[in-house]
Amino acid sequence: MTSLGRTNGVRRSEILQIIKRNGVSSVKQLSNELGISHVAVRQHLVKLVESGYVTIHTRPEHPGRPVHFYMLTDKGDEQFPREYQKLVKELLSELSQWQGEETVENLLKRRQLSIQGQLCNHLELDDSKCKVHAYCELMNERGFMVSHEALKEDSHTLTFGNCVLSSVAKDYPAICCQGDITNLQSIIGNATIECLQHRNQGDTVCKFKLITSDKSSTLEA
Repeated sequence: MTSLGRTNGVRRSEILQIIKRNGVSSVKQLSNELGISHVAVRQHLVKLVESGYVTIHTRPEHPGRPVHFYMLTDKGDEQFPREYQKLVKELLSELSQWQGEETVENLLKRRQLSIQGQLCNHLELDDSKCKVHAYCELMNERGFMVSHEALKEDSHTLTFGNCVLSSVAKDYPAICCQGDITNLQSIIGNATIECLQHRNQGDTVCKFKLITSDKSSTLEA
């Protein structure tokens, strides 16, 4: 689980774990479990609410004032371990045994075409530089952690810090990895794309050099 900061000897991730385990928690409950004051708990909760990890629900209590209870938001719930990639690999393996490897490859190709269509719908821009920036923003929304560096007016490097389907890409690089490059070229238009670094070749990131040109139409990977 990602660390969310530490104050008064308590990590905010510990608070999320307690709320996750209990479903909902009050300041009093958190104070008792963590062994810190109500004031310290509220300081943590303010930060967690501001960051979108926790939401407040009020329940009437008799007698006395209503009590605030804290629940995880979807963002907070996503901080806990998931096995999405493992599930995807297992489903693809089952599909391969059931319908054959070609069916799996066709499915992944359809996914690439779908992503390409979604990206193109958002990138109806004339200027290639604007397209590159917009492409990076859209890919970052998908979790790829893309950083962009403009080398010249028509030359850029794109570094992908995260691969959202890394374990699947290792098994199907010709479709997943090459498909991402093809999507990029189809969106940018006439361009040369050169692979400088790649995770499947032992690098820590995937890095590409993109040269936009009206006359260029080649692709290297």
